Amino acid sequence: MNVLEDGNCFFRSISHQLYGNESEHMNIPSNAIFYMKSNRNDFTNFIDHRYLSIENYFNTMNEGGTYTNNLLILATTTIINKNIIIHESCKKTYFNSRI
Repeated sequence: MNVLEDGNCFFRSISHQLYGNESEHMNIPSNAIFYMKSNRNDFTNFIDHRYLSIENYFNTMNEGGTYTNNLLILATTTIINKNIIIHESCKKTYFNSRI
């Protein structure tokens, strides 16, 4: 499968695996961020200092074309109720399981 490399590739891939196409790729991060906002105490201590606040993190991650990170992947595994395994050529396999 070829996925458009526009910063939304992770969510395009998830959409493809769940729905058979990429059309839901913008709803998945929005739902994951909503989950994170609803459970902010589980995530606040893990926000990278460059975001300055958890609200800045949410705003940045909610912008289309923003590459994902471990926290958003973790929230995604939870909202879709699936484990995620990421394979990249010549790199170690990344496995993330649900909370």
